[in-house]
Amino acid sequence: MPDHYHQKIYKNRRQRINTILISSICGTLVFVTSFAYIYLNSKLIQTQHNLKSAITSWQKDQSKFNELTSQLAKVYNLDVIENKAINELFMHKPMAHQIVYIDVGEESFTRYDK
Repeated sequence: MPDHYHQKIYKNRRQRINTILISSICGTLVFVTSFAYIYLNSKLIQTQHNLKSAITSWQKDQSKFNELTSQLAKVYNLDVIENKAINELFMHKPMAHQIVYIDVGEESFTRYDK
């Protein structure tokens, strides 16, 4: 009977140790996975924030580009140029006898094609 009793105690102790060991492993695993989840979630949130900032910056740049393109189109409008020349710079169109046409041969200049 003592052997049977000792075996039972040993078996109970071993089961308790196994239970504690498994509980510790599970607890550690839960802690590690929770930490990994929190870390990865924070990285995701940070990346999303950076992406939103980049998109906002790109939209501002795109808006500025559109604004500058519009201003450029206004500046290169020949009617605007003519109006500015006449009204602000007090220029006028040349008379017919003041216009001189020059025919320049192609060999006398360098041509740069785009």
